[in-house]
Amino acid sequence: MHIDAAKPSCYTAPMDGPVPRALIVEGDPEMSGLFQRCLGLWGWHADCSRSVQTALELFRRNRHDLAVCDADLPASAGIFLARALLKERPTLRVVLVSDDPGGLDPVARAGLGAVLRKPFDLGALKALVQPEHAGGETYLRESDAAATHREVL
Repeated sequence: MHIDAAKPSCYTAPMDGPVPRALIVEGDPEMSGLFQRCLGLWGWHADCSRSVQTALELFRRNRHDLAVCDADLPASAGIFLARALLKERPTLRVVLVSDDPGGLDPVARAGLGAVLRKPFDLGALKALVQPEHAGGETYLRESDAAATHREVL
């Protein structure tokens, strides 16, 4: 699946009532497609972008309930974006995703939202994006090569 940085793509699962809206900012088109498909199946309308500029434009134009950001975008752009989004809307739910083993600890300490380490279990992602997920921030990290566990900060 190709995701064009300038043209956001969307998938929405059919459902009754208001549909929550998510902003996905991911540098890897395959990961972006995975997030998009999963969120769509879980009842979200997903706007996708590979660039911070397009993501900011989408965010300012739409009312997003959730942002899933790639923390590994060049020049710390994913972390910058998360901070900028939260500055504009402090109640936004943010999930930062990274495959850098050392990259998530500073993100978790910064308190920008939930953090998820690649590779991750789709059930862990689903738990983070469900509307009923509330309370403390959740930090997901790989405890060994075969398993992922959850800690509440």
